[in-house]
Amino acid sequence: EEIIAYRGHRRFVRSIAWSPDGRSIVSGGDFGDSSIHVWDVATGQVVSIHDGQYRNFAVSWSPDGSRIAAGNFDGTVQVWEASSGHNTLVCDRQAGPVYTIDWSPDGRSIVSGGQDALVTVWDATTGSTL
Repeated sequence: EEIIAYRGHRRFVRSIAWSPDGRSIVSGGDFGDSSIHVWDVATGQVVSIHDGQYRNFAVSWSPDGSRIAAGNFDGTVQVWEASSGHNTLVCDRQAGPVYTIDWSPDGRSIVSGGQDALVTVWDATTGSTL
């Protein structure tokens, strides 16, 4: 049974993730809608829209809920402040799209995997590989 439907993306939604506190959902658009939406779970309203520059294949919240990472078609991993939508980091490209990402439990690193068959660990502050 449908509880609530969140409407706001113009095209395909490729990726979604719950915030650590369960109060928000982040969704990443694809094919003509590269935006990242943050939704209030209780109301279904858009809290913020982050202007992703590329098709988003994966989204993930930092463990403390302050940042959102997105893995993109162009091979980059982008990081935003969840509250403001300010883009704080773009990690160098992998050789092909990034299909999956996650944060380390301490929030200091981001791991990504993609078409290049690599698992890459990034420093979540500097964007350098570890």
